[in-house]
Amino acid sequence: MADPKINQDIVADFVHDIRQRAWQGKPYLLFCDIQDNAHYPALPEYACAVNLRFAEPVHHPDCLMSAATLVWFQQQNPILHGFELTELIRELHWKDVASDLSW
Repeated sequence: MADPKINQDIVADFVHDIRQRAWQGKPYLLFCDIQDNAHYPALPEYACAVNLRFAEPVHHPDCLMSAATLVWFQQQNPILHGFELTELIRELHWKDVASDLSW
């Protein structure tokens, strides 16, 4: 049964796991729809993450590229139904979520 503490722990653990695998900065957590549950809203069933890279820096011109790691939760299986990312990132600005990298 979902509760605020369990949801918080699930999100924090997943973001921590992704942070350990990401090459740059802190993963950016996107908001998601939370399903109503009889007792407490439950997180969507699938935890998802993507690392995007752009061939130009956004903050420091001496860097070679920029990258962002996005984290979100979705109800549909991403393998069968794709990522519900388009709507979540429509309002994002790359410079606000990306970090610059060099090799």
